[in-house]
Amino acid sequence: DMDEKCDVRLSLSEQPIFALNGADDVTFRGLTFCGTRADAITAKCNGLTLEKCEIKNVGGNAVVFNGSRCKVAKCRIHHTGRGGVLLFGGDRNTLTPSGNTVTYCDIHHVAEVFKTYNCAVSLSGVGCYVAHNCLHDASHILIGFSGNDHIIEYNEIYAACKFADDSSAIYCGRNYTTQGIVVRYNYFHDMASDSAQGIGILGCYADDNSAGLTYYGNVFLRLQSILLFHGGHDLVFANNLIVSKTAKSLYSLRFHAYGYPNTLKPGGQHILFLNEVDWQNDIWKKRYPRIGEYLSWDPDTVQRFPHGCRLNHNALFDHKTLDSNFDYDNPAWGNTVADNEYYDTGDAAYTFEDLPALMQKAMAGDPGFEPLPLAEMRFDPACLS
Repeated sequence: DMDEKCDVRLSLSEQPIFALNGADDVTFRGLTFCGTRADAITAKCNGLTLEKCEIKNVGGNAVVFNGSRCKVAKCRIHHTGRGGVLLFGGDRNTLTPSGNTVTYCDIHHVAEVFKTYNCAVSLSGVGCYVAHNCLHDASHILIGFSGNDHIIEYNEIYAACKFADDSSAIYCGRNYTTQGIVVRYNYFHDMASDSAQGIGILGCYADDNSAGLTYYGNVFLRLQSILLFHGGHDLVFANNLIVSKTAKSLYSLRFHAYGYPNTLKPGGQHILFLNEVDWQNDIWKKRYPRIGEYLSWDPDTVQRFPHGCRLNHNALFDHKTLDSNFDYDNPAWGNTVADNEYYDTGDAAYTFEDLPALMQKAMAGDPGFEPLPLAEMRFDPACLS
């Protein structure tokens, strides 16, 4: 309507709205940050708290934090040119956790300008906690992680990878030192590509020979594809509830050998990433003893094949079956792919309210399937008030 009055604002600022350096234990509460071409808030300090704030309409990221004890809680973050919350913290050499958290936030429409690899939440360092958030509407990845010992749980996640293929809502890859991450009790729904070509859109993706990751007890409703383990070792995907494929679903679970063994050789990315931490110190050898063993295997004939992975006790209703391109049941690899139950109910139009009954059916069909805390897995907007 050309007669309707509107408010048009054009930012000329190329600086953060707030840039903190060494200013520990600062709290922002109940404020709105908007209108810069840069990041809204950058902080190199400890103890930053953002609570009940809104960050919107910025050309860069919402929050870039490097330190410990950062808390982003009950915030609305949306319409950023790059990402949402980026957290760096903890000591990776000693595996000392950062204590950084993102909880009870609604984060959406990120990466509006820079479309790929700018996530709603990006984690690195050690010991970040991301829980009870609603993460949605992004052109690419919603949660990207590296580092160690992060927990991602009780988040509602949807409408990721709206302009991408070969991508997922939660993603990592190509780094043996990224270990100890747990993705559990999240509710993924409504993610699909318009095309049946290529790899497709997934809920979770452990790419390029990842290691030591766990995906447990999540719900996936109306996703094109659910999981891709592209190579990798000591990966777990267990006790997940998968319901309803999409019109162009390619597969449910894809378990493949790694396709680029040159990255596992001297000068390759896997070897270069080892230099990020002192992975041969006593702390790392005790916590992640298998890294040295991975590296002892020939990249072309052994290391590219997944070892010690577990895909079991998953319940799949009206979705595709497992897809694999190698002999995953070869005893030499030590994988367990078993007790995944497939149910054909005629492609019923299931909703979240149907999930308790489907969970009960899964438990009856597989005594090893454990109950899920469904009531806590959907985001409650009232938590923002």
